[in-house]
Amino acid sequence: MVSETTNTDSSAFISVRKNVHASGTERALILQEHKHGVSHEIGLDLLHPIIQPQRQTSLDVSFDYPGLSSEDWSFEQLSDFYKHSNIICMSNALGVNYKHSHFDKGDLKNLRGRYRGSKINRILCSKFHCDRCRLLLKYKLKTQIQNALVEHKLYTHFVVTTAGTNYRDTNDYIQSYFDMSKAWNKIRKILSADAKKQGKQFSYICLPRAQRNGYCHLHVLTNVYIPKQRLKDISNLYFNTGFISIKSNKDITKYLTNDFMKDHEFYIPFSRRHYSCSRNIKLKIYDEIVDEDLVDPETSMHINLRPPGIPIVDQIYEQIEHEFGYPPPFDFLLAQFTKTLTSTGEKSKTFFVDGKIPPKQILP
Repeated sequence: MVSETTNTDSSAFISVRKNVHASGTERALILQEHKHGVSHEIGLDLLHPIIQPQRQTSLDVSFDYPGLSSEDWSFEQLSDFYKHSNIICMSNALGVNYKHSHFDKGDLKNLRGRYRGSKINRILCSKFHCDRCRLLLKYKLKTQIQNALVEHKLYTHFVVTTAGTNYRDTNDYIQSYFDMSKAWNKIRKILSADAKKQGKQFSYICLPRAQRNGYCHLHVLTNVYIPKQRLKDISNLYFNTGFISIKSNKDITKYLTNDFMKDHEFYIPFSRRHYSCSRNIKLKIYDEIVDEDLVDPETSMHINLRPPGIPIVDQIYEQIEHEFGYPPPFDFLLAQFTKTLTSTGEKSKTFFVDGKIPPKQILP
């Protein structure tokens, strides 16, 4: 008669055989889950939703309204959400990144390079609506816009705002983003045709931003000189384009230095992009934010964390040991050990099974 342990080991072996093309991390997870009796079919989106229900804010309201989506929030509620860190940012749902010890690129003084010890880092969500990540994204976007400004000669800067009181009395701030998007698509086609007549390719960067009351306005940088009267004539064709101003290259630099970094202007609805550009301009801010460690299998490994049921440290320990043949960094284990000893109330789960410190044994 085959024992239950043998059946468990056999099923784990069969699961690994079925996933022979999976990465070492995925195979380690399968063995780990069978060892602890945990199913790997539970999705992280169910365990760690992007917006947790019943989240309280400084406005003393909850983000989980019955039958109310984020598109029905007031601008005050949207702003308050932007002022908090994304709940998934640096959470277990994103896993952790492990980078083993190595020598970095050398220089003239040190041809071999500097020795870097192994480390374990949390992973950022890289979302504009995350208060922790937004500043980094703004600086990356600003840097790339400045480079594109010189490369594509985007010396014309004009601003289009939402129409006045009559429009705002009958339309909310979210609708203004959809209307401005439709208007910009029409304006863009007209300006593109004007550029072709001048023998130029129309290049642009469009930045939808929020005013103090939440309504949309557009900052547009382009390589084509546009007379102010031409913009006014185009604006008169659309009900939702208001004040038009044209600024010189000097004012573009001033805008990128001062007004561009104003935080409240980035509080736009979730369904809208924070920037758009012509096809010949490449703004890839997320490619720069993603650490090279996450995409270099020779020096690092992305560790998936699949709660519940398995202590986090056990998952990290077993996956690193399975992939590289040695345990995690000592300082990481020491930090978890210290955290357990100094914790009060509910003890955190560490490499001790069930997160409990074993009882002291009195030696004879």
